[in-house]
Amino acid sequence: MSMEFFEHSVFFGVSLSLLAYGLGVVLQRRFRLALFNPLLLSVIVTILVLVTAHIDYEVYYAGAKYLSYLLTPATVCLAVPLYEQLELLKQNYKAVLAGIVSGVLTSLTCVLAMAALLNLDHAAYVTLLPKSITTAIGMSISEELGGYVPITVAVILVTGILGNMFAEAICKPFKIQEPIAKGIAIGSASLTALALLVSYVNIVQDRTVETLNFTLTSPTVLVGLFIGALLVFVFSAMTMSAVQTAAQSIVVEVRRQFREIAGIMEGKADPEYAKCVSLCTKGALHEMVAPALMAIIVPIVTGLILGPTGVVGLLGGVSVTGFAMAVFMSNAGGAWDNAKKYIEGGHHGGKGSECHKAAVVGDTVGDPFKDTSGPSLNILIKLCSTVSIVFSGLILSFNLMNLL
Repeated sequence: MSMEFFEHSVFFGVSLSLLAYGLGVVLQRRFRLALFNPLLLSVIVTILVLVTAHIDYEVYYAGAKYLSYLLTPATVCLAVPLYEQLELLKQNYKAVLAGIVSGVLTSLTCVLAMAALLNLDHAAYVTLLPKSITTAIGMSISEELGGYVPITVAVILVTGILGNMFAEAICKPFKIQEPIAKGIAIGSASLTALALLVSYVNIVQDRTVETLNFTLTSPTVLVGLFIGALLVFVFSAMTMSAVQTAAQSIVVEVRRQFREIAGIMEGKADPEYAKCVSLCTKGALHEMVAPALMAIIVPIVTGLILGPTGVVGLLGGVSVTGFAMAVFMSNAGGAWDNAKKYIEGGHHGGKGSECHKAAVVGDTVGDPFKDTSGPSLNILIKLCSTVSIVFSGLILSFNLMNLL
């Protein structure tokens, strides 16, 4: 009888969906945990009710389909809050555009790499492609490209739920506190290094008939792994040295101006700001030539000597060590900087104390840690991967391992 009632109830699907979602909202407000995501809980509750009551999905969807009709209008309605934040978008348009472009490229690359790794056909590939956009638009794209629309919807939901659940937890260790920065970082989640590594493996494997050994039991992979790890530390040392050299040139210039231009200290004469800016610009460009060339040359030389498997080891070493090093430098640099500010706030003797002098020395190292070397390592990881992919054909055709 209950089955017949549900079959004849037009509003059963809608009612169950709304009640399940309402329960999720109440639980999330009560416990304030990311795990109690309303959308996730509504899916779980709906499945449990259907399975427990032995109700067919078609019976449920007959009523729930009316909710899907509202997806497109709801998506269009997003233009209203977007318009309300128009001034904020204009002020941060560069960051927003950079986040959107990097997010799109990263998403496409990750899906392509996963499709190649799992040998997915075209239909499965285009099914996963719209995973990071709204459901209404994603359904249309998937259908037009020949994908499986129901799976596309599921993938979009899972992507949104996981992003909502873990975004805050990921942002906290990296001290991403600005709302705009959080939004862009969450929306454009970066797995570029892993995606490029997988892409390189697939490209190399497709271009050769022999089966390559990419495991740690391969001597060339192991040697490449050590080279990649060493590259991170040498690169970090070079960027730290670059900061020291550029800063020293500024110190010399400032002392010269104090010595030769009378009235600067009294405010009667203006310093030559342009010369200091010019020194910073030239110093940054000049000092970063050697680290940049090293990031380009080392993967090529490693490939020409150890072959493609050696490059895979190098990319693995650079990615793992580089990530750990970048996180360490960002956190350590921030800690030193905060320690100095804490002491300057009147703690441990305040300004002029021995503790403050020690904190200034620590901050001298901390600033290039968090502002130069740490962020530069992210570029190193991506640059090594990109160079390896570009020169994969050369490495396959001409390498020392082929001659032995």
